[in-house]
Amino acid sequence: MSLRMLTPLVVAALGALVITLGAQAQSSTVPPIQAIKGVKPKPSVFRAAGRSQPLVIRSEKEAAEHFAHADVAALKKVVDFNRQIVLVFAWRGSGQDRLTYGVAESYPEQIFFTFRPGRTRDLRPHVRMYALRSNVTWRGPKGRRGPAGGRPPAPVAPPRKPKAAKAKESAEYIRVEVKGKLMTGMMAIGGETTGTAITANGITWELDLGREGDLLKQARSLSGKPAIVRGELTRRRGVEIRERWIVKVKSIAKPGEKPSGMPEPAAGTVTGAFIISDGIPSFEGYVLEIKLWQYNPLVADVSATLVGEHVVKGYRHTKGTETKTAFTLRPKDGVKNGMNYYVTAFVLDGGKRTHMGQRDGRPGLCKVLAQGQPTTVQLIARDLRR
Repeated sequence: MSLRMLTPLVVAALGALVITLGAQAQSSTVPPIQAIKGVKPKPSVFRAAGRSQPLVIRSEKEAAEHFAHADVAALKKVVDFNRQIVLVFAWRGSGQDRLTYGVAESYPEQIFFTFRPGRTRDLRPHVRMYALRSNVTWRGPKGRRGPAGGRPPAPVAPPRKPKAAKAKESAEYIRVEVKGKLMTGMMAIGGETTGTAITANGITWELDLGREGDLLKQARSLSGKPAIVRGELTRRRGVEIRERWIVKVKSIAKPGEKPSGMPEPAAGTVTGAFIISDGIPSFEGYVLEIKLWQYNPLVADVSATLVGEHVVKGYRHTKGTETKTAFTLRPKDGVKNGMNYYVTAFVLDGGKRTHMGQRDGRPGLCKVLAQGQPTTVQLIARDLRR
């Protein structure tokens, strides 16, 4: 090969080397991620961002839409939009909510965020902002991804499952009882833990105590001691921990004691919860009506009789946070022999129904009390406006 033919190859190789060294130099001077503090966005950020899907800001112009002039200036002092993007997470939830992140060892780096909901019932605003180097990839708490450059992909609607298959899936469960050593205050890389677990025969399962104060109090009192836990076993995929086995706890007790958890309802009483998932759009000033109806199954063409109701005025929900409302219903004249009962739940805006509660998220009449029907129900809200 002649010197004349070799020269272009050498030049090309040197050019590639310069580009590689330039990219590595940028990486060495700009960290993959850094938290931004002391900069306050406008309230509009709560409509544009959530705890699982952040607002992505790539320029000063985009920042001006959600920050006051003084805060944009402060943001420019810590962010170089030529080499960085800004992620803004904003939501309203428990004061104990935690958003953490981890950095995978790769080049470019991969950053994953983890959200851990708190267990207190207070509702507080949360804003977390991070500057990411523009060539890293990132993933939100629910698997939402952003490729290099920080531009999130266009949303893809998940494939619809046949209704019959969905009903079959939701009808399946694994109920367990575990007698072992209970531990609280646990920590894990990336925050991938509920903070509470039980170990028996060398097997450790995490415990999801929900937000019930009685369960939390009982778990703390039994930390480091033998306990009996009852609940439903679930599997959750993680990042650092590939598979997490978690028991959704129904009751906790010392060995030989009566389980404690949700108080048992009195005879003829229906208890439960009306739940609006965190993906449903926000609203406020609505009315929640949960009603108990009585009817005679042997008599046709006769309307059911309202025998109990639970009404919440000024009802509100914030997208990005699950709204859970407990209720108790009891027939005003007690349960009558030969009668059947069912529960309805609706959210209304000026008298117009906007959301409907369905038992365990499945359509059908929510029968209770009589003929072996349950006394405790979970009503999942369905948005009637969609």
